[in-house]
Amino acid sequence: MHRLALLATVGFCCLFLLASVQAQEEAENMPALKDAETRQDVYDYLRREAERIRSHIQDDKERARAISNIFFAAGDRLLEIATDDRAMRDAYSLTIQGFLSLTTVEEDAEQKLEKLFDELDEKGYNDVVEHGRFQLFIVKAEKTEPSPEGYSAFLAELKPWINRQIPIHYMVMVGRNLIPRYEVSDEQFFTELLEYVRSEECTLTPNEKASAFFIFEWEIRHAQFAQFYQKALEAEVTPENFDAFKAELKEWLNREFIASSIGSLGIAVAERHGVAAEQFVKELVEFIRSPQCTFPRKDEAVEQLERILRLAVGADPKLYGRTLDDEDFDWQSLRGKYVLLKFTATWCGPCKMEIPGMLEAYEKYRDKGFEIVSIYVWERGDDPVAAVKKSVANDKLPWIILSETLTEKAGQPAQGEFYVAGGVPTMVLVDKEGKVMMMEARGEALQAKLAEIFE
Repeated sequence: MHRLALLATVGFCCLFLLASVQAQEEAENMPALKDAETRQDVYDYLRREAERIRSHIQDDKERARAISNIFFAAGDRLLEIATDDRAMRDAYSLTIQGFLSLTTVEEDAEQKLEKLFDELDEKGYNDVVEHGRFQLFIVKAEKTEPSPEGYSAFLAELKPWINRQIPIHYMVMVGRNLIPRYEVSDEQFFTELLEYVRSEECTLTPNEKASAFFIFEWEIRHAQFAQFYQKALEAEVTPENFDAFKAELKEWLNREFIASSIGSLGIAVAERHGVAAEQFVKELVEFIRSPQCTFPRKDEAVEQLERILRLAVGADPKLYGRTLDDEDFDWQSLRGKYVLLKFTATWCGPCKMEIPGMLEAYEKYRDKGFEIVSIYVWERGDDPVAAVKKSVANDKLPWIILSETLTEKAGQPAQGEFYVAGGVPTMVLVDKEGKVMMMEARGEALQAKLAEIFE
């Protein structure tokens, strides 16, 4: 449990460093860290200060030192108010993050970090130290030469960490972030890790190996599907190519790949070939219901395809729900505007990564006929509505917010279960007539489409 709690902390802290969000002009009105009374208060301070630093400090070295200082301060405050072992571990993890940030600008920071590791080892926080050392390995890997030799060295040092009980999901996240700099494919990287797990050098237990097999094999399959996806999107538009694509896509269903991914890809390719989404999905559903399809969860696959269809290009989402003020949302009132629909959640890291671009687009185009509606789904905790309100206030979101929790309380169906086939964020762009004009409306693709519309 300690290891999982620590990883959650590490992942949360990493978001502070990666996110680039709008400046917080009211920073002087924020509660001081000395007034923090809970673990969550400390995290809120970290997030707000990181946002302010990212917005105001442009120099890389100065920014790294500032980020380091807020982690040190947060770690010290959490140590002061810690009432249980988990909080103590999190406090030390924050201090480690501070030193990790310093390693990019101060030569002796690594030595100071090693000294801290020794002190924590003596106190019995061995798992905190283990994950701290792994993070230090990552920082060093980011500095290595992006060459074949650099990749070989990185891989050779990464493999033994599998034996040191670093969770495989964390390995996957690290690999995805680092291997692009070496120009190595996901398939190659995860195949090499899989081969290591199969070797005698790997000392995991049989059950741990089985879990690693499943995860790495899934990543390999996902990489292969991504290659198939790209090839299909680049292929010449001919009846023969479309027939070949459909045949291979159905085989991916028989390999028990994600039905939502298959449906989203299929609709995108069908659109290129002039085939309506409804027609294409109907054919897929007929195949799923046939004896030729060996996918074991057929009803689930059909349901996911039907959800995709509700947000496919040309669909009319007929969005409904309750706002954070617990009032009915009027979807028809937005006719005449281009609307970005974002199905999101407060606990979703990738959802937060989309916010800076959304804020920029909203500021640039809202007076030209652009609106955003964020629908918070699958919220957790004792008071999901309060959690959403707090998150919206912290992020200073100026657009329309819907709460699935309040929607359900009002007797309406949960929006997540009705619209979202995969995970969050799910983002689509709707035209002035209320029809979906763009699926996967995220990142640079969204910015390009909005520029095409308004500029």
